[in-house]
Order: sequence, then structure tokens, then C-alpha cells
Amino acid sequence: MSEGFDPTIVNPSKLEHGLREAVCQQCHLEGKARVARRGRRFDEFRPGLPLDSVLTVFVTADEAGVKAVSHVEQMYQSRCFLAGEGDKKMGCTSCHDPHRQIGSDERVPYYRACCLQCHEEHACSAAPAPRQEKSDSCIACHMPRFKTTDIVHTASTDHRVIRPGKTQPLAPGTGGKIAAFYSKVVEKGDKEMSRDLGLALVECFPMDPSVLERALVLLEKAGADFPGDTEVLEAQAAALLGLSRFHQAVKPLHVLLDRFPRRETALLRYATALEATGQEREALDAWRKAVEINPWTPLTRQHLTSLLDKKGAWPEHLLHAEAWLQLDPSDMNAHKAWIVGLLRNGRRDDARTAFERARALHSLNRAGLQAWFEEIQP
Repeated sequence: MSEGFDPTIVNPSKLEHGLREAVCQQCHLEGKARVARRGRRFDEFRPGLPLDSVLTVFVTADEAGVKAVSHVEQMYQSRCFLAGEGDKKMGCTSCHDPHRQIGSDERVPYYRACCLQCHEEHACSAAPAPRQEKSDSCIACHMPRFKTTDIVHTASTDHRVIRPGKTQPLAPGTGGKIAAFYSKVVEKGDKEMSRDLGLALVECFPMDPSVLERALVLLEKAGADFPGDTEVLEAQAAALLGLSRFHQAVKPLHVLLDRFPRRETALLRYATALEATGQEREALDAWRKAVEINPWTPLTRQHLTSLLDKKGAWPEHLLHAEAWLQLDPSDMNAHKAWIVGLLRNGRRDDARTAFERARALHSLNRAGLQAWFEEIQP
């Protein structure tokens, strides 16, 4: 290999500002929802690519409180970021060296030196005494630490680089709406972004009827623009389930599972829709297949035991009740299903032992459990 620049290795310092920031933002710009662009996967991002060529990050500006994961959004609000140009444009690596961890004893002088890269000509206007009280620390005043609202017992740093003594609210709220971080507004006629917004709305507001209705309009249009888009089909089904329109949800899920019979999320939704519409035999088959694909989900076992109870298929009921209890031993409903299964399979002594164990674990409701156990005796 020749000495010098190696084009097979991406050095972020060689990238233009936006592409350099994308390297950090692939993890640190979490947002409210992340949607893979049509035909792309999340793991396809490579340093040197624009992040929004692989995924669309949706954010909301009206969070209650300040989130630890919102450092990128905060930095984009700061005057230091907005005013910077060219090589002086602020970015993550202006202050953070990915190859070095700054110790607590280095913190003040290190970050002060970072600030002075741009602000050396304009000295701090604060009086000397209060500056000395804070060890002449830029970040103590301009990037104060706060308790986060989304991670308990944790403090984070305000990356808006605020001016002390002045009100620095977060960006104005959007009424519970979300927007793409890079484009902010979905332009009229932008089919790709409208599709991504529809997907994100379902993910962010899975139980909000008005939002889901709006999402369905976008997804119906996306389905016409991009026939066979699997993510659109599944999001349509999720929105319909959220609106309790179970009969309508069956169709897109059926189409999806014809193409991808082992797609777990679609199968779980399909089984839920079938069960809700009274198609219990078909729902049983779907739940069984879901267990075959992933045997480690307690909710799947719960649905199976409930349907098998109705059917009186006690040997199979007992099998799934036991698995459910092993997966979630704190769930009283799992204990009850196991006890019922033991009784219906003629194992009365085992049922009594299982009941005593359940009663010991849930001692606050002993009288109620005793009444229930006597009621289910054959």
C-alpha cells in the first residue's frame, strides 16, 4: 500500500460538515421515530453517506422537559451552530474527540479551549469574581447540566449553548406533531417523504385515532405510489388495529404473509385480527405458527392458552400454560392458566401444589385466590 491517503478508509475529518455530522448522528440522533427509506435497511448506512439517504429521523419539538437523547437537536438550535460557516462550522467533533475520554480533572480547561477556538477574540463579558467562582469554566454557564426527564437519576448537558440570564426555551411546540429532522416540512408532492411520515405517525401514535386516520390517508397514497411496499402494508394493518378495524386489517396482513410467511410482527398482528373477528380456528393456527417462529414471547402463549381453553384442548393448553409461566413467573394469569390446565388434565395434586405456590407469591389476595380455586374445581 502506498503511503499517504487511503481511500478505502473514511476519515470523518476529510468529509464535508454534513457528512461528518452524519457519522455521529447515526447513533446520537435518536429522534421520535426512525424510518428506513424505501428499499433501504437501517444497517446500510456507511460513513460518507448522507444519513437521510438511508433513514428518515422524525423529531418532535414539544417534548415535556429536555431529553438526554436530544443533544443533536439542541446543538442545531444553538447560535454557535447557526452562525458558523466553513471550517468554523460547529459540529460534534468541535468538542468531542472520539478517541479520547476527558477526565473530570481535565473537563474545564479542555472544553474552555474548545470554546476559545472561535471565541478567543471576544472575551467573556462576565465579571471576574463570578467567573473565578466557577473556575473560569465556559460550560458551567453556557452548557449547564440538568436532570433528564427520560432517564432517571441521570444528568445531562444542555447543548443549546445558552446565554446565562436570558430565557432559552426549547424550540416552539408542534402540537404533538412530528417532522423530519433534516427537511422539517413534508413538501407537497414529495411521495417518498409522505410515505415515511405515514410510517412514523403509526409508530409514534399507535393509539391516537385522529393521527392514525391521517396516517392511513398517507399510507393509502403510498401504497398506490409504491405497490408491494411491505413496510406500508404492515403500517396500514397496525393503524387499522389501533382503530379497532380488525376486519379491514386482515387483508393487508394476508397479502404480506403470502409473500413473507415467517414475518413475525405481521403474523402477530394477523393472529390478533383473526381472534378479534371471531375466526378462532384460523387464529389458533396463526398463534401456533408465531410460537414456532419465536417461542420466547409470553403474550403469544397467553393467547394460545385462552383459545385452547375455549376449545377444551387440555393437553396442548397445559403445554403452553407451562411455557407461559416459565417465561413470566410473576404473572398471576399464567399461574391460573397452569392450575386450570393441571386440573383439566386430571392432575389434582399437582394443581393443589401449584395453587399453594401461587397463593404464597401473591399473598395480598389470598382470599380471592381461594374462592377462585374452589370455583374451578371439576
